[in-house]
Parts: sequence; structure tokens; C-alpha cells
Amino acid sequence: MYILWAAVMNSAAITFNMIYTLYLVNYGNPTIHSLILCKSCPYIPQIFSQTARYFSILACIDRFLLTTGHVYFRIISRPFIARCFIVTIFIFLLVFLIHIIILTTINNGQCNQFSVYSIMYFLHLILFVCLVPLLLKAIFDLL
Repeated sequence: MYILWAAVMNSAAITFNMIYTLYLVNYGNPTIHSLILCKSCPYIPQIFSQTARYFSILACIDRFLLTTGHVYFRIISRPFIARCFIVTIFIFLLVFLIHIIILTTINNGQCNQFSVYSIMYFLHLILFVCLVPLLLKAIFDLL
């Protein structure tokens, strides 16, 4: 179930990015004229790609829990619990990534993150997009 929803989220991210890129090539950058588009264009693909990433981590954790010798851990590996985790992770990431909507803005004809937030956003990408998923998958793959 986790891998299925990870594939759905990846497909949604690819579809959104493809539509945005084709529009960008044919009609120019719409984000420099609309604050709503400026804020939503980085937020929506980030939601889809990060949920897919964390769903695949949940799949690794689920396989570890299913193969462990402890009965209490194996109980967690049920479809109902998986659905609850999927909804919880999706809602959590919707809220956790709200900083992208709040702090992305148009400045001097560019839609981007500026000043201190650009550094914070870069650190957020390094930590929550690169390091945490990599470490969690490595740990639970080894276990």
C-alpha cells in the first residue's frame, strides 16, 4: 500500500512539473506575475515528492516490522494502520511545508526565497529531502 501511494504521489509530481514546464516553455514564466502561482508552484511538487519519499520509507519500516520476532511490532503491520500512517504523513507534510507558501515571494521580478529564508530553505532541503530519508532507509534496510 505504501509503494502504491508513493507511485501515485510521484506520478502527481511528474504530471504537475510537466504541465508547469510545458506552460513555461510556451508562454513564459507565470509566477513572476501572480503571487498565488509563485507560492504554489514550489509547494505542490514538494508535497507530492516528499510524501512519495516518506511513503517508501514507511514501506521499509513496515517490512522490518513484519519480519521482526516481536509480536507487538508485527501487529503494527496491518492495512488499517498503513492507511492511518499514509493519511497522517500526508497531512503532516501539508502543514510542515507551509513555510514554502508563507515565505516564498516575488522580489525584483523573480519568484524565489530571499535573504535568510533562502539559507533556511537550503538547509531544509539538505536535511529533510536528502539526509533524513537516506539515513532512515539505510537503517531500516539494514535491519
